[in-house]
Amino acid sequence: MLAMILSGCATTSARLPRGAKVVDYKTYPFTSKVMTAVNKVHAVTGITSTPVNVYFVKSTGKENYSAAHIGTYKDPSGARGRSFVITTASAENYTEEDLLALWAHELAHAELKHIDRKVKKSNATTAVFEIANLFVPYAGYGNLVANPVIVSSYGKKAELEANRQGVVYLARLGYSKETMLCLLRKCKSSPGLFSVHPDIEAEIKDVQDMLQPQVIGEKVKVKKQKQVSKEIASLEQFSLLKVDMSNEEVINIFGKPNVIAKASSREVWTYQNVGHITFKSGKVIRWLAAAD
Repeated sequence: MLAMILSGCATTSARLPRGAKVVDYKTYPFTSKVMTAVNKVHAVTGITSTPVNVYFVKSTGKENYSAAHIGTYKDPSGARGRSFVITTASAENYTEEDLLALWAHELAHAELKHIDRKVKKSNATTAVFEIANLFVPYAGYGNLVANPVIVSSYGKKAELEANRQGVVYLARLGYSKETMLCLLRKCKSSPGLFSVHPDIEAEIKDVQDMLQPQVIGEKVKVKKQKQVSKEIASLEQFSLLKVDMSNEEVINIFGKPNVIAKASSREVWTYQNVGHITFKSGKVIRWLAAAD
């Protein structure tokens, strides 16, 4: 049985973890708790049109995961969806905020296409050694070592990326990076030569070193954030804003912002306790007053 899907029933080809025993979501008392978190996070990702399928699997106490993005499937309409799995221990013991952070991390893996890219890297490595084997006898055996090392290295990088992107999702929901840190502190480290997870302390430090994203009214991945000044505009001045105003025109009205968050061609200017103004290519496209 499928556990739960955001867009109706589906037949999945995703591979469940070895030994996983699926729990019937229809009678499982924690289905609503988990799926509420899934839906909240899914709504602020860049893959809102992608169906999501979740399996609940019975915990044995030996799993090395709380939840995982396990692959893809096609729903009845042919849409390519994403499949996930969560253990009953996670579903039952994690708080609402823990589950939001958990799904922010897993949905980040999906949006960033980490599984697809990991498979491509593995296949490319195998292809290189198969070609080498044509010219150098037994060279193909090198793939047995090289492939796990390359996949492990990429996996560690992907985990850190998923944490960072997950923090951006949480910011869109009004939560700080501390929500992700609280979850990470509850996780166990899984070190090893070919582990795809970095040491948990490295994950915690990476998130701690992040600047808190300032995300207002739209989906923005913050790449750079800096303090600018301490000047404060007034709420009344927001009535003077117009679309296509330039940066200079806004500064003439409000003065300099407290914080500027940059993401490619977009900037979000924050005026403390007053509101936020979003620019694209140096022109105002939207704004949000603190009282709105």
